[in-house]
Amino acid sequence: AWLITFAFGMLVFGSTCFRTWMPAYIQQQTHWNLSTGWAAFHSVAWFFGGSFIGIAIGARMSDTLVHRRRGIRLELMAIGLAVSAPAMAAMVYMPNVWLCGLMMLVFGIASGFFDCNLYAGLFEVGAPRYRAAAMGVYLCGAFLIGCPATAVLGWVGQNFSLQHGIAMFAGTYALGAIAMFVARACFFKRDKVEL
Repeated sequence: AWLITFAFGMLVFGSTCFRTWMPAYIQQQTHWNLSTGWAAFHSVAWFFGGSFIGIAIGARMSDTLVHRRRGIRLELMAIGLAVSAPAMAAMVYMPNVWLCGLMMLVFGIASGFFDCNLYAGLFEVGAPRYRAAAMGVYLCGAFLIGCPATAVLGWVGQNFSLQHGIAMFAGTYALGAIAMFVARACFFKRDKVEL
């Protein structure tokens, strides 16, 4: 549960960067000739469209396979974070808005795999009688881990370009993926709640 909370915190940290900087980054690409409104549209539409697809696919896989493969929820969360990291880094090195959008779509799909299991994954390892407390610690802990992102964003923004800053923050997804893989491989068998 602690590793899942850390992984969620890494997602919050990285997604704060993405949501804060992506509209400005896209608008700075003057050769793309996008207005402020279109830059803002592209920075959210691709990602949230992908998230919808990822949630639909990931939820179906998770709910279908969970009785045959315990731990599938944690595995899908780990895969989602692992794919999100290179997609987030790659999006800022694309030569045009369409390829950038494609990377944001992949980023959204991968994030959807994590999001659809956000609560169900925790409930796999948390005793039912402690679910309210576990959820409180989980959510609060993740946002406490993620809240320094804005201060770090400010420092990175002053010392690096938005492009390099966004690519660097993709590393938070990689750290979250590592935590999820460790949680699944090392602790799930011991901590899982019997169905």
